[in-house]
Amino acid sequence: MQKAVFTWKMGPIPQYGDGEVELRENGLAVKLPLQLANRLKLGDTIKATLKSSLYAGIVGPAGLSLGRGEEVVIPYPLILSAGIKEQTYGVFGKRKFIHLVIGGEKGSIELVFAPFEGYFSRKFRTEEFYQQLMTRIQYQTAQQYTYTQPTYTQPQHPSHIPQQPATTTQVPQSEKFFPNYCPKCGYKVEQYMNFCPRCGFKLLS
Repeated sequence: MQKAVFTWKMGPIPQYGDGEVELRENGLAVKLPLQLANRLKLGDTIKATLKSSLYAGIVGPAGLSLGRGEEVVIPYPLILSAGIKEQTYGVFGKRKFIHLVIGGEKGSIELVFAPFEGYFSRKFRTEEFYQQLMTRIQYQTAQQYTYTQPTYTQPQHPSHIPQQPATTTQVPQSEKFFPNYCPKCGYKVEQYMNFCPRCGFKLLS
């Protein structure tokens, strides 16, 4: 996973902590700083605010990177908005941070973080990570709302239906009907006869 510094506020004092982020097929995987994870679960308390402010004042921003919460995967459709904002990050000066608003059943929360490489000399990868994140979000949104137009086959008008040529089945001579009596004079005839022996009527055409 990619290392990232997270920032949030407890009262007027900005807080910082190191966590991890990673873009996955099903969503944005994050490991929040332990303090931020606890805050999102339990909410702020006066005691926690005073303790974190005092601790940050003593050891600085790096002191809040000691623990991390459990890994959470945020589905891309839950990311309601995303952007980049520049803000001051301790001795590192101004840095660009990714701001996400994530919606859920109980409302929305804001996550602010900046991916980086290294530790003491940090090389921030905010813009690169942001572009990859937006590509994933747009792809998931397109997949979610893709609509395939059904195709219908219009019934053909009789005049448009190709006509099959008429076919005639030739019946073998032996299978043709042969009269037992002459149709003209009524004389009994046999199958081998071509003409009536009484009146000469042609029996087979």
